[in-house]
Amino acid sequence: MPEERSKLKLYSGGHKGAEAEFGEQAEKWHVPEINYSFEDHQMVREKSAQVLSAEELTKGDLSMEIISQKMGRSYARPDKIRRVIQSIYHMVANSYHIFAIGWIQPDDTVKGGTGWGVELAKMFNRDVSVYDQDRESWFTWREGK
Repeated sequence: MPEERSKLKLYSGGHKGAEAEFGEQAEKWHVPEINYSFEDHQMVREKSAQVLSAEELTKGDLSMEIISQKMGRSYARPDKIRRVIQSIYHMVANSYHIFAIGWIQPDDTVKGGTGWGVELAKMFNRDVSVYDQDRESWFTWREGK
């Protein structure tokens, strides 16, 4: 494996769709992956699953009000999405560059399952690349900008 690829690692939630596809590609290219999970979490891709304890999840705890305000949308079932939001913290905190697929909104938030991950990555000054499904193109923020 080339030197630069040996430094790569995929952090994901193992969900169906893009996350599962990223995992399959990581495996194909011999890139290690960690799929964060938690109790009662349904994953399609369970390879290298790391089940987060309740204590570990609280590291990513943030008010749903703040998240709703930052994202410019409300969440119908905040109790259900809270643990997903908490697990996304672990993916972003361990990453240097975030890749996501969704729809970039006029306010530069991303609609789609990875929207909060993109916002958190910007807050953490990570590089972020988003494939906008409407525009069929990649867009990148460097160091949160």
